Amino acid sequence: MCWWPRSAIWTRPLRSPSSQWRRRWLNRQSVRVLRRRPKLREVRAKSLADVQEVGAATPPEHFPLLDGGLRPRSTDAVVRRIGVLSAVAATAYGCQPAVARAWVAGEGLDEALSDTEVAYLLAEAHSPDDEEAARPEAIFALAWAVQLIPDALDFTVEAPNHLVKAVPHPPPDPQGVEAAVTRAHLRSKAELIAALDLAFCLHWGVVEATLRGTAWSSRAVPLAIVERRRALEWLLSSEDWDEVSLDT
Repeated sequence: MCWWPRSAIWTRPLRSPSSQWRRRWLNRQSVRVLRRRPKLREVRAKSLADVQEVGAATPPEHFPLLDGGLRPRSTDAVVRRIGVLSAVAATAYGCQPAVARAWVAGEGLDEALSDTEVAYLLAEAHSPDDEEAARPEAIFALAWAVQLIPDALDFTVEAPNHLVKAVPHPPPDPQGVEAAVTRAHLRSKAELIAALDLAFCLHWGVVEATLRGTAWSSRAVPLAIVERRRALEWLLSSEDWDEVSLDT
């Protein structure tokens, strides 16, 4: 027995072509996401092998994979962020804040500063003990990402001294942003995701050792892990620098 008039079956409005197209489009997107998952699992397998190779603890099986929809920022945006981080780090190591601010303004980087970076450059006291003094490790990751340096992204080695000569930097030996942009070439999305996944897995070990109060026995450098992950998370997101999450 039918619970509505049979004629109603034939009088219901048909789906519009646009709604049919949207359904097909959503189905294709779902298939693409599912196809990406095996690739992310392959990336994770390589990350876990690299984590073991440097003697770090491996995350548990339920440790989440990265989001399959990650998209890198533009090369120009990455180089501009390098410039901002260089100004902040230089200030921590003795560059006069007024000089750093003038360089940032001259390079057109004012809009690229985060709120905490603005506050830091306006502060009166700065020290190599400040958190901002660790930013060369983030700069190194981003410089690697846009191939401003030939070095590999080796988490067992700290950022090299020659890094400052390869990236935008304030006085006394200034390097311009535009010149760096012309030399920069963003690495493939696959390379960037693989680097972030390795940093993500290594960071889990850093956090775990801190929570348990155990000694860090890996050859990987904890500070490099944290700062490079921060940089790569920013690069593959749309978050403001101050809002980048380092949850594990």
